[in-house]
Amino acid sequence: MKVTLLVTGEEMRGLLSSSAVNDLWSGGAHLPYWQPAALAARVEALGRHEVALLVIEGDGGMAVCVLRQRRNGVISTLIPREPFLANEPFGDAEMLRTQLLRSVERIGARAFHLHETERNAPVVECLADQPDTAVVARLPNPVIDWHDDGADMLIGAQRHFGRTFWRRVRRWDREFEVTTVREDAAIDVMENIERRSWKARRGTHLDAGELAFYRALLRRDECLLTLATAGGVPAAYFMEMRLGDVVYGMQSSYAETFARLSPGAFLTTIGLHRRWHGSGIATYDLLGGSGPLKDALASRAIPRVDVAWPVCAATRDLLGERVRFDRHRTAASERGRGARHVAATYGS
Repeated sequence: MKVTLLVTGEEMRGLLSSSAVNDLWSGGAHLPYWQPAALAARVEALGRHEVALLVIEGDGGMAVCVLRQRRNGVISTLIPREPFLANEPFGDAEMLRTQLLRSVERIGARAFHLHETERNAPVVECLADQPDTAVVARLPNPVIDWHDDGADMLIGAQRHFGRTFWRRVRRWDREFEVTTVREDAAIDVMENIERRSWKARRGTHLDAGELAFYRALLRRDECLLTLATAGGVPAAYFMEMRLGDVVYGMQSSYAETFARLSPGAFLTTIGLHRRWHGSGIATYDLLGGSGPLKDALASRAIPRVDVAWPVCAATRDLLGERVRFDRHRTAASERGRGARHVAATYGS
């Protein structure tokens, strides 16, 4: 096993534009976060002081990981659920663990953290049972099984909103016009609404790397952005990417001035059903953690964990803070409160 850390911009660009990485991407069902051109744009925007690439080469193939420096000497994987783009299972756990930690010591890290990783991911199965390793459960990733063409999802939406749901739908249909936007126009819409969202006011809006990533994705045929306007003014967007028979809900937001009309709920419920009804897809992946509306729509949830080693004050602090955040988010969800409430009240 050979483990290499790439830290210069030239090295990282070279790898992400290589045929080896493109072959990894096209050779299996991977999450959209690994689309090479879009990921290269994200890494370029974040800069070499923020991220590094880790490459593992073995007899049967290779694996690539994007790392991002956290605090107190902990380095974390950047991509949630699928931290490694790989074409082979991981082998010797002790060797892998040692090599990973040794490789990041050269950039000042003394602990390794797998961030919001799918519980059944090969790297978790390889490392989770090792000594001096901490594993904590994170909020699961909701998924909609679409074999019934979204019928159960719509029932979940009705259950969530109660008897007012179809009255809401009629109001949404009066208030909003819906269009599909692509490429440069889609990028302009996303940035316009992000600037006017509650996330911008709370400081949780998309960072430079995320914006660069979504700009690059929106230039691809597999991506579409659905825009809801009210009186000709952009009110909300919902960005999606279809890969085979799976659709991924990549990103969404709404302008705070339209909050009382719930344009986000419109695009996530009846709007989502209309977009994909009759499309032939098998799965709609809502991505990210659970929440009251996502949970109501979902058929199942993919378990996720954080894994960190060695166990030390820095990893205990990091994992403890993540668990506290999830508990706060769960408590808010049980009261029917969403992401905006969580951002406004966490730590207060």
